Amino acid sequence: MGIVKSLADNFDSSMCVATRLGKLNRVFAKYYTRSFKELGLTPTQASILFLVHDHGPLQQSELGKRHHLERSTVTRDLVRLVERGYIEKASYPVSPMLGMTEEGKTFLMEKVAPAWKQAQTAALDHLGMEGEEALNRLTLEILTE
Repeated sequence: MGIVKSLADNFDSSMCVATRLGKLNRVFAKYYTRSFKELGLTPTQASILFLVHDHGPLQQSELGKRHHLERSTVTRDLVRLVERGYIEKASYPVSPMLGMTEEGKTFLMEKVAPAWKQAQTAALDHLGMEGEEALNRLTLEILTE
């Protein structure tokens, strides 16, 4: 009983790293969610389009690794992007490879990229120069481990 009481006495939920990161994510994700909503995309689907465009063809498992996404999230979002004709799965001897369709490339360049730029500008304005520098430093330190 003493240990439980001691932990409760020393616990400040407002200082929890996961809670604070979650709140920050929700604040900044709103910029991207709003920008992509009119295109019928989620921010994750937009990220997948950019990734496949920039690094494709690539395996589905590579998407999850590069963006730290759950397999089920990648599968669900890919189904939607394939159904809409933006991404295609090509058969290869080992496993299917994902690539952009011409329709997907056009959609990305004409619609998604401008929406991303709008969201990115708003997010960076909110962060400010010091916040952006801190985010860049943390990203390099943590995600390149």
